[in-house]
Amino acid sequence: TPRTKAMVIVPLFGRPCDMGRVAEVSEKFGLYIIEDAAQALGATFKERKVGSFGDLAMFSFGIGKSITGGEGGAMAVNNPELEEPISRIYAQLSRPSLKWAFHVARNMIGMKTFSNPHTYALIQNYIKQTVEKADERIVDNCFSLLEEARVIHSTIQLAKMPSVSAVIISQQLKKLDELNQKRITNANKLTILLGNTNHRKVCLPKPNLAAKNTFTRYVVRVAKENQRFIINELLRYGIEVSRPYHQILGLLRKLSTQKHPHTEELSSSLIALPSHPLLKESEIQTMYKAFCSAISNGK
Repeated sequence: TPRTKAMVIVPLFGRPCDMGRVAEVSEKFGLYIIEDAAQALGATFKERKVGSFGDLAMFSFGIGKSITGGEGGAMAVNNPELEEPISRIYAQLSRPSLKWAFHVARNMIGMKTFSNPHTYALIQNYIKQTVEKADERIVDNCFSLLEEARVIHSTIQLAKMPSVSAVIISQQLKKLDELNQKRITNANKLTILLGNTNHRKVCLPKPNLAAKNTFTRYVVRVAKENQRFIINELLRYGIEVSRPYHQILGLLRKLSTQKHPHTEELSSSLIALPSHPLLKESEIQTMYKAFCSAISNGK
């Protein structure tokens, strides 16, 4: 509409969007492009890095991203007109408190300690509950913002990144290409293996020759009546899988009385499989066998 000022582009799960088409729409309507590249650090479209197309681009270094410093993020300002206002906002941010710095350090120590499958099993249920509670707070915050409420339920501090995070991230950036390549290799192995399953019951990520997908998440689509069964079966094998963004249905119902059939269909049929760099060949084989078993025994 005439009120539209910007497009927010999200290369979800590490998969780049068609930035050529985005640029055409931006130029036609005079819109800013904001890239939410939280999950796509190092991904490319036509050999150009994601995050270099927009007027602004945001990256996340939280847990579960391409690289992590425990918490925090970064913004790339590609439009000189926006440098001054962005710098002014950044200057107004406070320094992180000692409590927040301790929170970040605890995250990093925890990830290092429990990255081993045997030790992770000890806190697996705790992690699930923590993630669920965080998701619930995010949904509550969205409802509060929609209602212009003043109460925001958050443990996140709006502040500059702790120095310990910046040091860790600067070191991990040197390994970014290596880590991404491991994810891509794991994803390619999964695609080859899962390609042997019943194609009517599973839809795999489609390749795009113009883009490099970093597979921060390896997401497949299954029949919606099988989604929960397959997830439970894989969890029974000890494979950490998830149902991505399942909270979105509650948000959409609050936002609008209209139906969102495509979103509802995807929310009820997507499954995120592990593709992280620490995966072993034996674990990929176990995942494949468990997935095949679940597909065969599903509806």
